[in-house]
Amino acid sequence: MTINLRVLATILTPAMILLAPMAIAQSPEDSRYIDNPAAASSSGLTSGNGATEPLADAGIARKKIVKASRTALKRSSTAALVDPVISVSGYGNYCSKTWPSTGGSAFGYNTNGGDPCAFIDPNNTGQLQRKGLYSSSGWNNVILRCDIGQPQQGQWFWTGKGNDPLGWAFETAYGSPGKSNCVFTVAPREMPIFHEPFDNLTLAAGSGFDFARSPYNTLDVTIFGQSGSTTAKKVDYRGRDVTGLNFIDDHTGHDWGIAKGTKLKAVADGVVVRAETYYKSAPCDAVERHVYIRHKVCGKNNYCEEFMSYYTHMNSTSVNTGDIVSQGQIIGESGDSGCVPAHLHYTVARLTNISSSLKRAILFTDRGTNSLGQRIDVASNVYDWAIDPFGWVPLNGPDPWSLRGYPNGAMSINLWVTGHAPTPVK
Repeated sequence: MTINLRVLATILTPAMILLAPMAIAQSPEDSRYIDNPAAASSSGLTSGNGATEPLADAGIARKKIVKASRTALKRSSTAALVDPVISVSGYGNYCSKTWPSTGGSAFGYNTNGGDPCAFIDPNNTGQLQRKGLYSSSGWNNVILRCDIGQPQQGQWFWTGKGNDPLGWAFETAYGSPGKSNCVFTVAPREMPIFHEPFDNLTLAAGSGFDFARSPYNTLDVTIFGQSGSTTAKKVDYRGRDVTGLNFIDDHTGHDWGIAKGTKLKAVADGVVVRAETYYKSAPCDAVERHVYIRHKVCGKNNYCEEFMSYYTHMNSTSVNTGDIVSQGQIIGESGDSGCVPAHLHYTVARLTNISSSLKRAILFTDRGTNSLGQRIDVASNVYDWAIDPFGWVPLNGPDPWSLRGYPNGAMSINLWVTGHAPTPVK
């Protein structure tokens, strides 16, 4: 381990001295995507493979310092429910802050689980934009957005191992002048915390998550190294054109055709945010049953990610709102409620580090209650930040939902524990 002093020019302030541990690391094969051609030209980056300066794999924190006032953060409306914590190891922490009044920003990350927010902003004067986990040695995806709407700026995407893609994003944001209000969003490709929602792992899903979603609706799958249409309306997690299969257009989850009465299980520890039977006026004037479970995953220093599991068309529920559930616990039975053929519709949404903000609450709406006290036509915004729990794993190319869905959208992560994943669409 060596210690290096580097002098970096900041965007808005005089030069500063950065003291950080540095080590030589192998630069892995990486995939890059620049959404704004003008930004690509100004940054000197091109799409395709290429390495930049390797950064420390033993832990590094980097920052830009500006002067600004402190900005308060909003709390989730479901914060009153106490979440059990799923502890994970092998993940580093990252932090992205901005000072909107001056256009300044700061980005820090630490492989060993240190506190980069405290490092980049010790006086806590900046606005917290993102704070979460990334894989210390595995593959990570990184999105950088600098003042979206400014013609000389734009958004960038990288994928690579360990700290490398975070370092590439840092150098792009701060290696040359002309960028402001830069926000970094990071996600590991894999975070194995989920077990099967039902016992039969051989049953293939009938429909999966469609990445060709509004507001863009079609995708050129050749960008992802696949053969097929340049205007595919249905695209799966491998970037394949599945328009001719049974995929449901704009589908935001997975459908497994399991028999009515099949036991359904919590995929991980969590808290039940909603469990109810509600009245569904269309298309059949009948009831539907669903369960929402929130999962909180934490590394060191209270750096956490949150996800929501949504099960619907259930025949019965055996948990109540506010219940703490354990992985594998029975939460009810599958069914055909809501006037559909018997199956499980299962959706996963990200609640933290989504495309446009640090955190979003799941909000519910309905049309009042009927004479039985049942809510009428319950709906939620869970689909705005739905992700594919099988991840985004094409031959190449960026996660389109996390880039093009803005201000909705989020980066998908493979959340299944090896040997405990249900079968996706074959």
